[in-house]
Amino acid sequence: LPDPADFDGILVSGSHWNVKDAADGTAPWIVSLMGYIKALDAAASGPQLVGVCFGCQVIAAALGGRVEKNPHKGVFSSFLFGVERLVPTPAFAAHPLVIAAA
Repeated sequence: LPDPADFDGILVSGSHWNVKDAADGTAPWIVSLMGYIKALDAAASGPQLVGVCFGCQVIAAALGGRVEKNPHKGVFSSFLFGVERLVPTPAFAAHPLVIAAA
């Protein structure tokens, strides 16, 4: 996983995986991600961390929270899986809330 010192923020996005997949060995990378999140949390300084959907699950589980099974798994079947580098637009970078957080 990337060196957190290279980033101001890290976004853990959605996925078709579930945190529970780490327990049965189906997705060992989730265990690695949870260790990474724990290290970010324990550091005195570092990037801000945001989770969306699966990202919220894995952050919660890594930091001692409980994640419950979705009783509707399989209802949503159109997922994209991958990694993308996000580049903010100049308008976003100039937004007062973004400037205040810097």
